[in-house]
Amino acid sequence: MILFLASAFAATPAPSGVREIAVGLVGSGESVLQGGLVDAYPKIGGSLAIEGLVSSHVHGPLEIGLELGYRRLTGERQDGSSSWIWYAPVSLLASGRLDLGAVSVLGGLGPSMVIWQEQGSPEATSGRQDWGARFGVLMETSARWHTPFLRQPMYLEGSASATGLDIFASFGARFSDVADSAGGSGCSEEPCGFDWSALRIGAGVLVRF
Repeated sequence: MILFLASAFAATPAPSGVREIAVGLVGSGESVLQGGLVDAYPKIGGSLAIEGLVSSHVHGPLEIGLELGYRRLTGERQDGSSSWIWYAPVSLLASGRLDLGAVSVLGGLGPSMVIWQEQGSPEATSGRQDWGARFGVLMETSARWHTPFLRQPMYLEGSASATGLDIFASFGARFSDVADSAGGSGCSEEPCGFDWSALRIGAGVLVRF
């Protein structure tokens, strides 16, 4: 699957000045820190999901990465009715990259946004639906091992060639801006919504072009 997605992505020529582009999938574990969210949705204190990652080695040690994820969890409201919540974190990282032979180490910082929606079940007494977007900052460090696989370029007709397969692990923390507002029928005052600050770990694979 990862090779199929990477092949499709590689069909677009790399922009001028970009040294390398990598496309991958990440198995991500995330623990949201807000106590109220954890009380209503216990699994949000330690949820797993698959996320997408696109990174570009631009110039010198600079690398730009885009991470996109999605999680959906069920819980229980204070009136005893069931509810569910989904959230999608999107982050743009500017990282410094240090190449050490077969291993590269990266440390980055960048803006992050969490889009979310919470919905009560039909039997809920309030019938309320909340949604919003919370802005913040993501800090992340990662290490990549450039495996011996795909060392011989995999040429794709009419596109760039895959030049390597990396295995990587990452650790990071997201800090939300609790001062921005959220929207929804249950939100009458500001600030409202949730604090999506979280600790994150991940491991996955990247195909380099």
